Amino acid sequence: MLGLRYFTNLIKTSFNRSFNGARTDGYNSDWIVSPIRDNEQLKKDLKMLIVRSRDLSKNNSDYIKYLLMREVNIIGATGIKLRMNVTKNNGNSDYKKSELIELHWIKWGKKRNKYCSHDGLLSWLELQVLADRTLAVDGDSFFLIHEGANNPYLFKLQPIDSLDVDIELNVSANYNQNQIIMGIEFDSNDKVVAYHLKKNNENNRLGDYNFVTTHNRIPAERMIHIYQKRFAGQVRGFPLASGAILDINMADGYKKVALVGARAAACQLGVWEDSGSGASSSKLGNLKNNKNFSQPTVREMVPGQIIDAPAGKTFKAHNPTQPVANFPHFMKAIQRSIANGVGMLYNALFNDYEGVNFSSLRAGAISERDNWMMCQQFLIENFHEIVFAKWLKYFLLSGQTNLQLRNYERLLADNWQPRRWVWVDPVKDANANRLKLEMNLTSRQRLCSELGVDFFEVADELARENLYLQNKGLTPDAIDEKTVSIIEELIKDEQKEEEK
Repeated sequence: MLGLRYFTNLIKTSFNRSFNGARTDGYNSDWIVSPIRDNEQLKKDLKMLIVRSRDLSKNNSDYIKYLLMREVNIIGATGIKLRMNVTKNNGNSDYKKSELIELHWIKWGKKRNKYCSHDGLLSWLELQVLADRTLAVDGDSFFLIHEGANNPYLFKLQPIDSLDVDIELNVSANYNQNQIIMGIEFDSNDKVVAYHLKKNNENNRLGDYNFVTTHNRIPAERMIHIYQKRFAGQVRGFPLASGAILDINMADGYKKVALVGARAAACQLGVWEDSGSGASSSKLGNLKNNKNFSQPTVREMVPGQIIDAPAGKTFKAHNPTQPVANFPHFMKAIQRSIANGVGMLYNALFNDYEGVNFSSLRAGAISERDNWMMCQQFLIENFHEIVFAKWLKYFLLSGQTNLQLRNYERLLADNWQPRRWVWVDPVKDANANRLKLEMNLTSRQRLCSELGVDFFEVADELARENLYLQNKGLTPDAIDEKTVSIIEELIKDEQKEEEK
């Protein structure tokens, strides 16, 4: 008895000293227990994840809204803008060279010029949208660089389908002493040296390269590969909403079932039965074997229609029911899970502002906007800066200006201005910004960046306005104090109406 008690206490002690998350018992026996390297998981599951993610992007309204909100908040209406900050040898800003490069960058990216994309069908803004969308849907975004292209800037980009970089192509370390993992070739130092694209795709006639049997080999210098590396050694990305795909599909299925149930409940259903005791199953079987036996008649009920009962028949109604009361509660719970899975604010993603006050909504929006800014910075570092560095080199070689390639490093002074957001209470924000300026806690240039506008553009516009006013005999501060007080009263009245 003493030995059994000692053994029981020993087991309890051993359990208490272990990690709860590592236990295997009846409650978590279906949880994964064998460690699998992430690349091995991707080899097995990535293609199916992409296929399902693409299907949702075409057919699921919630997923389409998620992608649209990424486009609106990360790229914006005018895209992520180039802001050059070229300096002279003495360290002062060289505004002329900065403006010159910016103007040519805009010219290269305009859709009507047909310079930036390989087929001339996409503008630079559309390429930005495509880069983020394919990153979200597929997990990978690929762009082939065409150097020496047939346009004034000798440079253009070609979007590549992520499935064309063959996920199923895996070759161990015997291909030119390199290895290929999911279509990407690595040398002995784990450096990417090439990408292998399927040859049988008509969109991939990219020229004469060294290739193996069924694939085109593209040197790494000619490919831009955008993906979020979440694990050490990860070589391919996966759809950003992978953690929410199952929830999205379950919610979609539940909505379909609820819709079918509601349609059925709205219809009058039933069967005609014999008024007598009815035929037994054996007799019914004999009747079915009879050539003169007729199948049951199916009649459609039309609103307001009255049907005479067939002779010897009684109508037995069938009224299907469904738990409609549980529908909104279930949908809200699973939609919150979906919002968590895609890193977005539930209220914004599903247009549900019931019971939300201004303070809680603002707190959630601040957190979400921090996430959008992280996404913007990721795209800038992995796409915009890489494209611009390549573009600038060929722009200097094109001879369109007197800028020289030997000054490449000094001219590579790109800054990027993503879109920013404004609040619903601009008066308080403006007063707070004015106070920061008075206390020397910020600058006008920084405030303009927070608003998503360029300080130097604003300064140039103000200078032109002041010059115009002077030519008209007016002064910039022509608004008198009475007008200011009227405007302030109007603002206060609007605020009171909003509070009501």
